[in-house]
Amino acid sequence: MKKGKHKPIYDAILIDEAQDMPKEFFRMVWLAAKEPKRIAYAYDEMQNLVGKGLPGPKELFGEDVDFQEEGENDIWLERVYRTNRFILLSAQALGFGIYREQTQIQAFDPPSTWTKIGYKVKEGRLDFGERVVLERKKEAHDPFSEGLFPKEKVDEFIQFRVFQSREDEVRAVFRQIKKDLAEGVTKNNILVVAYKPTHSRQYYNDLKIYADQDEDVKFHLVGNTTPPEEVFREDSIAVMHIYRAKGLEAPIVYVVGCEEAEPPEHLTVSGLTTDHVRRRNFIFTAITRAHGWVRIFGSGERAEALRKEFIRLKEKDFTFDFVYPSKGDVERMHAIRVEAMTEGQYPDNILDSISENPNLRKLYQSLERKLGKDEALKVIKVLLEEKVIKVLPEEGK
Repeated sequence: MKKGKHKPIYDAILIDEAQDMPKEFFRMVWLAAKEPKRIAYAYDEMQNLVGKGLPGPKELFGEDVDFQEEGENDIWLERVYRTNRFILLSAQALGFGIYREQTQIQAFDPPSTWTKIGYKVKEGRLDFGERVVLERKKEAHDPFSEGLFPKEKVDEFIQFRVFQSREDEVRAVFRQIKKDLAEGVTKNNILVVAYKPTHSRQYYNDLKIYADQDEDVKFHLVGNTTPPEEVFREDSIAVMHIYRAKGLEAPIVYVVGCEEAEPPEHLTVSGLTTDHVRRRNFIFTAITRAHGWVRIFGSGERAEALRKEFIRLKEKDFTFDFVYPSKGDVERMHAIRVEAMTEGQYPDNILDSISENPNLRKLYQSLERKLGKDEALKVIKVLLEEKVIKVLPEEGK
């Protein structure tokens, strides 16, 4: 490419889920597109819980790009089709930590981003350091969804249950799934989502104990007991971790182990860390997998703290009533977010695979000695993604 030997070959290039792509990808796209450069890329501002997580066009494609921010080719899509209004509000409130007792986790910069994604100011002023009340516009959701999931029935399609122990939680999840099946829900319309691979495996094993005693219920751990591409099955209920669930959706979603949305030391930590950001991204992404019904389950003190945030949202009639963080606080939040995204090059499922599998760990240690940590992780990530090597943790292969 530096020698100018590449040749543009595409008349137009369309990119979806652009927030998941590295900058180098966009530069390659620019070189592959013929003149005039017809490139359209779509991304979800909420997917990473950050207003400007994706760099601007000039940083992505180079200074030659012809793009005007807020111009005719800068289009905001405020209407949501995947899920209903109240599930989205719940996901955003918990994802941002709007009603968190401690520091809010994330905030948009500029604040006006909220109005571009389907919100309007009900009271106050939408600006740094100012108290504001935001409400979701009904027209930002399709009328069919609004009619099927009205506010007065929210307790029917959003459950938030907290238990003293994980054993009690698993038992309650199994009973609720049995109830769903008895009411006519098919197994391929249910999705169970946990935080990390270790968590999804634990919940799968625990739920399987109950299922082994009940011929009407069966579970599969996606990518472990079934191939990664085989998610929904007519005879079995899918269990997976959030890294695998991203991009998927189901009519009914069970978010299990919701306490993982807060670090274990959440009651003593005063400042924010990258761990806070990643954990809140889990709860946001997990909840928004649901088309219509979401069951949020958890156990212990951290889960109860999260449930109190949801109760506060309900008490506020599903509006966001808060003091917008100061400009300095938002900049610090953004810096933490950027750091979390950098660390997130190697998601927990890669790190877990290395720690849990002796042979993979040996390979990684050998690569680390020769290449260094970052390069060794890149190699392992590519090998796993391209299925050059396959990891079966439970069998140690």
